[in-house]
Amino acid sequence: MKRSETNGIDIYEYDKNSGKNFQPLIQFGDWRVAAASENGSGNGPITAMSRHMETDEVFVLLKGSCTIFAGGNGDHSADITPVEMEPLRLYNIRRGTWHARIIAPGSLILVVENRVTGDFNSETEVLERPVGSGV
Repeated sequence: MKRSETNGIDIYEYDKNSGKNFQPLIQFGDWRVAAASENGSGNGPITAMSRHMETDEVFVLLKGSCTIFAGGNGDHSADITPVEMEPLRLYNIRRGTWHARIIAPGSLILVVENRVTGDFNSETEVLERPVGSGV
């Protein structure tokens, strides 16, 4: 949500009361920056993974805790590995990599990705067995 503008600088902020677990904040050209939170989406276990076929996706933990589950870049997710995010580190999920995340209540991550990332250029796979139990 745009908060203000100062001499050519646009200032945006995350609306923690929106009830949405994914909020695009800034979009320009081919990219966007969004905020993601648990916000009612549940915090595990993971029952499906997705992958984006046309773009990388970057996550930055701003506060709290989040676990990314990576399942490789084969035709199906395999050898699912949990990665505990650390604050202010950049985690680049490469194009075609199966992934999911569990965001703890009260946590917030920044997402940088191609502006047109969506269901039409991504794949989702239901897992045979759930992974993770929350953070």
